[in-house]
This record gives sequence, C-alpha cells and structure tokens, in this order.
Amino acid sequence: MFTWTPTDKTKVQIGFLVSDETSNATMEPIVNLCECKNNGECNFGEYADGTDLMGEIFRVVLCECTPGWSGEFCELNFDACENAPCFTGVTCSDEDPPSLNSTCGPCPAGLEGDGRMCQDIDECELYKNDTASNGGKGCDQLCENTLMDFNCSCRSGFSLYIDSRRCIDVNECELQTDNCSSEATCENTDGAFSCNCGDGFTDFLKDGTICTDINECDRNDTCDTNADCQNTEGSFMCTCHQGYEGNGATCEDLNECARNLHDCHMEATCDNTEGAYTCSCNSGWSGNGTVCTNVNECGRNVPPCHANATCADTPGSFTCTCDDGYTGDGVTCNNIDECTLGTDNCKQNCIDTQGSFTCTCFDAFEMSGDGICIASINCSSTNCTNGECYKTNSGQELCACFSGYMGNETCKGM
Repeated sequence: MFTWTPTDKTKVQIGFLVSDETSNATMEPIVNLCECKNNGECNFGEYADGTDLMGEIFRVVLCECTPGWSGEFCELNFDACENAPCFTGVTCSDEDPPSLNSTCGPCPAGLEGDGRMCQDIDECELYKNDTASNGGKGCDQLCENTLMDFNCSCRSGFSLYIDSRRCIDVNECELQTDNCSSEATCENTDGAFSCNCGDGFTDFLKDGTICTDINECDRNDTCDTNADCQNTEGSFMCTCHQGYEGNGATCEDLNECARNLHDCHMEATCDNTEGAYTCSCNSGWSGNGTVCTNVNECGRNVPPCHANATCADTPGSFTCTCDDGYTGDGVTCNNIDECTLGTDNCKQNCIDTQGSFTCTCFDAFEMSGDGICIASINCSSTNCTNGECYKTNSGQELCACFSGYMGNETCKGM
C-alpha cells in the first residue's frame, strides 16, 4: 500500500514504475485531493473549479459541509447576518454553528419590536399619564408623536421648560405682556392673568382692560358741606373753604382771631364768625378794621375837654389837662383859690380870680412896676420880721405882715 499525506493543494503528479528482468511497466494514478474542514465530507463526484489538471489526473474534490459551515472546503462559518436580517441600525449577531440563525439587538430608541421588525412607539399615548412635572417621561400638556421621538408644547399662558417636557406658568404681569388697563392691577394666575380696575375706576368691559374714572364729586356726600370737591384721576380731593380747616371730609370753623391768622390792624379788634372774621377799629381809631387811623378827638366841633382845660391828642385817645389855676380831671375843672390856699406869691393882699389871683398892696403902699409893694413913707427904725414896715399919716410905724402872718408891730405866724 502506498500512502501519502499532502501538505497543501499544490498540484502533484504520481507515477509508478514496475520492472522485472524482462520488461518495465509504468502507471500514473488519478489523484483526488480532499481537504474538507470542520467535519465536512468529501464529495468525490464534484471538483473545485480549476483543479481538474494534468489531463484529469489531479483533482481537488468539493465538500459536503455540516450545518453552520460553508465554502468549497467547509472553511467558512455561515454568516446569518450577511443578508442584513435585522432592522436598520439594529446590531446583528451571528450564532455559532451548527446554528444557522442570527440574533438581532434591541430596536433603536423610539421604536419597538424584536429587532428584525421595528415600529414607531407612540410616546404620547405611552406617557400620557406619566407627566414630567410628576417625575415622568411624558409631556405636561400637549404632545405630538414623531418617528422615533415626540415633541411637547404648552397651552397659551405657559412656556416650555428647558427640559422640553415640562410647562411652566408665564407671568404675564411681570413680563408686561398683559392687556390690563394702566389703571388696573394685573394678577397672575396659573396659565393666565386677571385685571382688576383700581379704586376710583369702573370696569367698562368687566375684564379690567378699560377702566373709566368715577367722578366722586357727582355724589352729594363726598365732601363736607363747607368744602369744595375736585375730581382727580381715580380719586378726588376735598378742600375746606376759606375760613374752615380739616381734611375736607370734615371741616370746622377756623378761629382766625385766636390763631392770629387775620389781617386786622394792630389797633383793631378781631371778632371770629362762622367761616370768617370781622375787624373793627378800636375806640379812638377809624377805618375799615384792616386799616385804622388815629381819631383827633381834640379837633371835634364839641371839644371833649373842659373849657378851662387843654386837650392833647394821643394815638387812639386824648388827654385833658386843666389849665393853670384850675383843678380837676380835665373834663371838669374848678378854679383854684390860691389866696385861700396860700399858694399865691403875694406879699400883702391876694385877690382870687378865675384861674389865677391878683396881688394888691396895703394902704400906705404902692406897687412898683415889678410888682413889689413899697411903703409910701419909709420907717425910720422899726424892723418888721415877716412883713413890711410903713408909716401912717399920723407918723406911727406899723408892720404889714406877709401872707400867712399877722400882727401890727410884730408879724407872727398864723
């Protein structure tokens, strides 16, 4: 028996030479090379292309492969993923022989199926009760399904948060996107806002978008009866009349006299009245009360003083002074009897007159031009103390006592 183990599929030619002493014989056998792998079986009836060589004396036979292997010599692992049995984008994993199958990975995000067939997931339906605000995966409000994904949106009055799922309230008042009247207060609510007209305004459309001013002065009870009402935008103002004070809703009489708020003259009397005051010039003054001038009582047709008195005008009054020689208060004046009172300056005789007195000399005396009584006949030796010495026609020397003294030869105090 001849055996031989080739190392590869290189073509070979085998020949046998047989000889004896008489002759030689040769033979070239047909070589059928089988190189099946992985438990493949040789199929000597089929040959690999291009291996039937050298006049059909060298041939490489094909193999019958066990499941899971392929190729002329069962050298190839059968690739069940070759024809892309899985959905686009899904990983295909070939199973080891003897399996002829493949395994598909999971469907891409947003799709569902076995990996070979994948269809879109309706996340809107899937997560409709699993909102993002509650920690879920779904939309808070509006959901639109798309291939392999979904989009969230929000109703009016809300905005989509940065996570593209949650809806947060839009504060229209803070953003000033409301349509409230400038005279209304904007109050934010969940997904909306409300407008409320302020005090002093009426809501024209009942929605706070048009606020019209209320004229409070049209009412009769707005201000005090002694006040004026002035309407303002959204309010009103009460002002007490002149002569009254208060907040306008209540006004009381202002006592200008007591508060020194009058314009009366300094020589006038202020009398408070309801809501006003009057000025009256004091006695001795004349005018309208705000201007007062002194009255000259001394210039009246009927003098205020006694006929024997002097009238002196003073600011707002006058004085009466009895003339010299009279006594009294000026309105009544009586003659002073200087002679009786001894207030005269006569040396000898005193004769009282109205308002004055007259000095005369005793007999035997003559009055000089300067009012001194001089004896007609001078005494020779008698010295009259407190008197004047004179001689009678009979030659007797006597004393004429001064006023307040008495005696003939000697003047003594009375």
